[in-house]
Amino acid sequence: MTEAKINATMHLISSILQDIRYKQHQISLKAIAFEYTNGILIYQIDTNRIIDTMTPTELELNNLAASAKEYSIANKEETLNKESSNGKFQRTYNQKEAAKATNVDPRYIVEEAIKLDIDCQVAKNKYLFTADEIAYINMELNSKVVRGAGTFPAVWCVTQQKGGCCKTTWVITIATGIAAECLNHYRVAVIDCDPQGTATRYLKPNFNESHLSVGDLLTGNYDSDTHTFEEACKSAFYATNHPNLDVLCAREHDRYYETHVETKRLEANKADKEYTSFPDLARIIDAVKDDYDMIFIDTTPYFSAMTYSAHYAANNLVAPVQATENDLDGFEKYTRILAESYSVLSETGHQGYKNIIVQPANVQYSNVQKETLERMRYDTFLDNCSPHDFVHSDAVLNISKEFCTIYDQSASQYTEGTQASLRRAQDLTMPLLKDIEARSLAMWSK
Repeated sequence: MTEAKINATMHLISSILQDIRYKQHQISLKAIAFEYTNGILIYQIDTNRIIDTMTPTELELNNLAASAKEYSIANKEETLNKESSNGKFQRTYNQKEAAKATNVDPRYIVEEAIKLDIDCQVAKNKYLFTADEIAYINMELNSKVVRGAGTFPAVWCVTQQKGGCCKTTWVITIATGIAAECLNHYRVAVIDCDPQGTATRYLKPNFNESHLSVGDLLTGNYDSDTHTFEEACKSAFYATNHPNLDVLCAREHDRYYETHVETKRLEANKADKEYTSFPDLARIIDAVKDDYDMIFIDTTPYFSAMTYSAHYAANNLVAPVQATENDLDGFEKYTRILAESYSVLSETGHQGYKNIIVQPANVQYSNVQKETLERMRYDTFLDNCSPHDFVHSDAVLNISKEFCTIYDQSASQYTEGTQASLRRAQDLTMPLLKDIEARSLAMWSK
């Protein structure tokens, strides 16, 4: 067998095994036997013999998939920190950066650290603070806004049906920014509802098959004999390299949720019962509502059962839109579908959104873009348009090589470009963080 066939075959076998994991409630696995004869891969599940004939195109596609997976694994092996909870190094701060992050005079930050038993000296007249230590200083020295009894987390569903609109980039940047930059030390979570798993790649790049995903919770694919639903939900929000940011991850096979929903719907129809999947994600959030102040949901770039469930679970909606005619045309179609479908969400019990924000994204301020932004903000979307732009930055692209956002590192750590470029990207995004923070606080004060 050629190396190409071996790679393609192993990838296909891996896919089969993953399928079995997600269909274990339907398939009783007694034995799997593989045989490769005359270009035919044969595998056996129970007593059923299934034959897949790999045509040259199938062979090529499976080989491409195997090569891409091999690259991804090698990249993670080279980049990730095996000692940390999510595979990423913690952000560190020099003396000046630590002072800014804690709102303490730079002359006294070391003194305050010593009072809190923090050993931050790494050399003579050189000090370094970890993200954990910065969080501890903030907790001790800065007053914290606490959600009142009976209030609910600010749940931000970030949605668009057009790919490449910076939806996921907005989610992970704002989530890590609020976790790292806000003195209130908010408890933040991200729920990745896109089976492509890009947010997962950034926030928990060492996520693997042994971990629970959002799809597992939605389909009941966890050990219910030893864990209640609430316990499973709480255990599935994994720690990141930020002490106050967790993530509920996604994987490719979360797409089976769509099949799960359709099966439930057919069963309900046969039993002459009503069924809706809209509240499914809300049940997960309800199980962890006391653990987080802000929750950001990344969604698929198309309407699906999981996307509708994310819309139902949220009390705020953000739609990133690039300031181009093509994007605005696509956004018009998206909002029309959303407006038509919201009546069903409302009838199912959704209480409405506190904020519906059109977010100008990937803004580069060309002359054409400036004109389009003017129309978006002052003629078209008015109060629904965010007063702040999500600005394009090379630092965002450069730092992504290390599975990082611009708030995963301080300028003193940054090696993929100039320190000034990272500081500029962070400063340009800060008004967005403050705006989301203010809107969330307003929800809790009512």
